[in-house]
Amino acid sequence: MMINTVAAATSFILLNLALTVSADAGLSIPPPVTEGAKNATNSSSGTPPPPGPPTNNTPPANGTDPKIISMACTQAFLLLPDDSTGADNSTAGNTANITEAGCKAFDTPEGAYCQAESCSGLPTCSSCNLLIPDPKSNDTIVSNTTVPSVQCASDYFFPDHNDTNRQSLCTDAKDQSYSCTGTCTGFATCQFCIMMNDTALNDPAAGAPPAAANNGTGK
Repeated sequence: MMINTVAAATSFILLNLALTVSADAGLSIPPPVTEGAKNATNSSSGTPPPPGPPTNNTPPANGTDPKIISMACTQAFLLLPDDSTGADNSTAGNTANITEAGCKAFDTPEGAYCQAESCSGLPTCSSCNLLIPDPKSNDTIVSNTTVPSVQCASDYFFPDHNDTNRQSLCTDAKDQSYSCTGTCTGFATCQFCIMMNDTALNDPAAGAPPAAANNGTGK
């Protein structure tokens, strides 16, 4: 037996959309600092060199560099394929075009963009049911077969105490998404991130990013 539900995946879909739209703004996450790069930094501070400008080669409007932070993705994590490669956006079996990730902690209202290869750690959720898109409608079908545990290798979203829907959402290495009612343990931690509300990324002269401008057009 399968049951029809849309609510089970709503939060995850909204998170996916928000992060994907924001990611198309042209953000460039700097690579991890090597020993050679460390030697080139200010010896008194030991801080890594500032990140490069956005990928559209337009420097930040306020002339400052984004602040690089680390973040524990305690609530949500989402791999963001690099659309500029022209590759398929699916993460299943194709991680070559994955350069960035979206990350959100429970205690931060905004999320962060992170360099994907700087992230480590995978949560595991228990009592999970596979989410199956219904080809005949816009609904999502939840399988009645419960999987004991799923490792969230690609994406995940955990509800907070204010969410009435207490189901966690988790995508495995095969790009299959699950709704989980059991306990989820662990989370990803990313070392090279930029907050989405970083003032250095706010360029009023640039206008809306392409993805935002095309939102609702079916692209």
